[in-house]
Amino acid sequence: MVPLDISNSRGLGGGIDMYFWWQIIVIIDFAFITLLIPFGIIFYRTDENKSMRQRASSAGIGTLVSFAVFCIFFFTSYVFWKEIGLPLELKALTSSQLQSGGATMSLTDIKA
Repeated sequence: MVPLDISNSRGLGGGIDMYFWWQIIVIIDFAFITLLIPFGIIFYRTDENKSMRQRASSAGIGTLVSFAVFCIFFFTSYVFWKEIGLPLELKALTSSQLQSGGATMSLTDIKA
């Protein structure tokens, strides 16, 4: 997708809406990470002596539980950590300071 995105941004890709395609890629990644991979892992670890229906249902329940834990963790993190306040001090440098190598910063310049 990246080569297509690059060629499309340079006018060589045929005018494809890459924003839409990247949204599809992100949604597919989300589905794999949160649903399909946990289902496969849990299904693989179920007892082989059980029927396929029992194995699939226990894997489905386990997947729903892991998805619920993920959602609780994700939304709780978002509520409490959506904004962060980092102390930031901007310093202006002149061109002579940049040319002379005066654009270095030591650990004592960082204020906690």
